[in-house]
Amino acid sequence: MERTVIIFALILAIVIAITWFLLIQSVPTKPVKWDWSYDTAIPLSPYNYKDRFTVLRPRDESLPTRDYVIHAWREWLEGDLDQAVLLYQIGYMYDPNNVFALRDIGDLCYENEQFTLACNYYNQYQAYFPDQASSYIYWGRSLLKANYLQEAERVLKDGLMTDDGAASPGTLYHMLSKVYEQMGRPYLEADYRAKAYRALGADLFTVIDDI
Repeated sequence: MERTVIIFALILAIVIAITWFLLIQSVPTKPVKWDWSYDTAIPLSPYNYKDRFTVLRPRDESLPTRDYVIHAWREWLEGDLDQAVLLYQIGYMYDPNNVFALRDIGDLCYENEQFTLACNYYNQYQAYFPDQASSYIYWGRSLLKANYLQEAERVLKDGLMTDDGAASPGTLYHMLSKVYEQMGRPYLEADYRAKAYRALGADLFTVIDDI
């Protein structure tokens, strides 16, 4: 009987040791260092995944640096968007105050050309920042890509009503010109294109716009 107990205890200890080893290997345990230059974040050693991955477009330091974010972007870069979105959603459940996760899930969907799904997340993100023109730009851009043109027009015009949108309307004007171009309304397209040029000047040609 005593021998059986000893054998069982040894087997249990081995199983626990193996499980612990696998957990340690799969989950980062140190904070991630980010290079925030040029609107691009690159996980530095030891989390650079053998220099094979570059994490694109986390735009500010409010992006959460929990383990699930690292794994989410890795899954996206490996081509598994569904898993990436799932990991971000799990992270958002653990940290619901981090509404920037909604924007980043929207970015993942947008990059994978799932524009309708991106609209949903950008819409939720915009609800937290109704006074920021950038939230309308994200949402309006995805609506335009999803071909919800009337909704895109409404959202972008709402963005012009915000304080920063009224102060710096150039990007919103530029995107509205794109909306009217797709609507086949050349006079409005030309009007907003001219407004965008007056607002942005030479910067019109450097506006971040992949539409």
